[in-house]
Amino acid sequence: MKIFFDLIEVLEQEMKSYDKLYSFLEKDFSCVTHLDRDGLSLNNSKKQHLLEKLFKIGEKRDFFVSQISKTYSDGKKMLSLREIIQIAPEELKEKFKQVYKNFLALIEKVKEKNEFNKEYIAMSIKRLRAITNNLNKYQKVDTTYDYKGRVLDTPVGSLVTKEA
Repeated sequence: MKIFFDLIEVLEQEMKSYDKLYSFLEKDFSCVTHLDRDGLSLNNSKKQHLLEKLFKIGEKRDFFVSQISKTYSDGKKMLSLREIIQIAPEELKEKFKQVYKNFLALIEKVKEKNEFNKEYIAMSIKRLRAITNNLNKYQKVDTTYDYKGRVLDTPVGSLVTKEA
């Protein structure tokens, strides 16, 4: 029965980490909208550290799931969290169901925020490219030459031109 408590504890740790990840994703959005490269860089390094922590917590969860699977199934099949809830002791089933429900909701929330950020960044890149292209149209470049006849690419209106 202790292994079920351990699994619930690991799931709660994982939920706290995913909640932090969500706040980092919100910070990413804020940094992108305010063009804060330093803030984004700092946030990305913190996020990377958190992702490593999440990976380790995920390994712990997998360990407990495999231990429960070996103990309560034929050992050949890895049980899902839903199946583990079904075989959990009665006094833990409600807690397990609540943690599982909150865990799935949080993962979905993180997934949606991540997708939103990806779409927003892609849209921002397209806008910046369009602005850059428009600026390039208005800054037409004409071929001009220096005093030795070498070609220079300078904006129209340059005082240096090739004599005929």
